[in-house]
Amino acid sequence: MIEQIGMECDFARFTNETDKILGSAEAQAIDSPFRRDLLISYLGFAVWDAVTFPMINMQDPHEALQLTELHEIIVDRISPDDAMT
Repeated sequence: MIEQIGMECDFARFTNETDKILGSAEAQAIDSPFRRDLLISYLGFAVWDAVTFPMINMQDPHEALQLTELHEIIVDRISPDDAMT
């Protein structure tokens, strides 16, 4: 199934085109801090994917089709508009 998805999405072509874009003169003209962040995100994705994916419990064969976040994140909204003075 994964191989079929890869062939239909043509990931090899996408990867080659992305590499050409990131190596182009236009990409080199991007300000250094932004270019650095872009390259770290692009090149680092495979590392983060390899690190985080095995952490997901895959004992249930159907779980692979229902991947979710590893941990719930609770966000508290704090705004100056909420302050009572």
